[in-house]
Amino acid sequence: MKLGELIQQVREIVPYNPDLPIKGLSSEKCFVDIEIKKEGLENKKFQLVKKDQFCYGAGHLCNFGRNILIAHNEIKRDLALSTTYTVFEIINSKILLPKYLMIWFSRDKFNYLVHWFAQGSHLELFSWQNLCNLPIRVPPPASKKN
Repeated sequence: MKLGELIQQVREIVPYNPDLPIKGLSSEKCFVDIEIKKEGLENKKFQLVKKDQFCYGAGHLCNFGRNILIAHNEIKRDLALSTTYTVFEIINSKILLPKYLMIWFSRDKFNYLVHWFAQGSHLELFSWQNLCNLPIRVPPPASKKN
């Protein structure tokens, strides 16, 4: 089965909201706080990441052993981040659990596949199509909860 059969891209652009935390992505595969100048933010647009949605950055420096930037929003609060990232969600969480998918993304084999399929030289790109074409084995739902 291909990962693209189980996930779909979402894009909800929102204006700046001071009550919405603005985050970035880390090579540790998590969301991180970022320092941002507050002046002029009222004119900026951000991408919304809802609970159990994922986000990734297509560019990474695999020549230096860096992991792809990818994170799962596990908190019950929406987050805002740059519109340059790709946000996606699981189509059916009865087939694929968000926590299972994040564990799958955290494996060394996933990092290897990203480096293998990335295109470019110094700054290598791992496109949405590359992500969707990755093979994934999904165990029965009962075994994923354990």
